[in-house]
Amino acid sequence: MTRQEYMQQLAALLAAMPEAERRDALDYYEEYFDEAGPQKEQQVLENLGNPKKIAGQIKADYAMQQLDQE
Repeated sequence: MTRQEYMQQLAALLAAMPEAERRDALDYYEEYFDEAGPQKEQQVLENLGNPKKIAGQIKADYAMQQLDQE
């Protein structure tokens, strides 16, 4: 899997989230890749693991934020 494929999958998995929240999450992971640099892309992919797992964590965090605001 490449960075682009990973980010596309992550974006698709987060599609149901509000646009601002989804964009913030995607920007965070884009910056994570940028900081590591192209030479460490494969290592970043291994560290992050499955995009489904990351998307689940993002959605859970968002749900908790919504509960805290109520």
